[in-house]
Amino acid sequence: MSGLLTGYFESSIGPIAVSVDDIGVCDISFKKSKTKLESIKHPILQQAYNQLTAYLAGNRKVFTLPLSIAGTTFQKNIWTSISKIPFGETITYSELASSVKKPKAFRAAANACGKNQIPIIIPCHRILGKSNLGGFTAGLTIKRKLLALEGIKI
Repeated sequence: MSGLLTGYFESSIGPIAVSVDDIGVCDISFKKSKTKLESIKHPILQQAYNQLTAYLAGNRKVFTLPLSIAGTTFQKNIWTSISKIPFGETITYSELASSVKKPKAFRAAANACGKNQIPIIIPCHRILGKSNLGGFTAGLTIKRKLLALEGIKI
């Protein structure tokens, strides 16, 4: 394969589109694309479909997919830190900033969450504001559903 390949599937939280490039998963969005993911015979897309559907069914807590992530060094450090947050746990944007040794950069950490191209797999839904849910690129309804799936009561 050379280039980008995208497919989508219907899930309990709505449509999820997954894109892969030659390296790995490079984008997840909450919309339909042209092709149903289940019909695409690409090994990484099939793995992504299997792992995402298992997660949404409550049968998977950790993802083991190759990723292809574009971002600044700071963003990549934030995304790596987010990836280490265990299933069913949350931290605040301030704690996230501190985890990368930039305790005053909580707004930049929040911005990096918003730039995360691979939500769910890089579980930015596990990041909360000090006194609220914070944001989520797919909206707070989906964030609440993902948190509830993980047993987090908000």
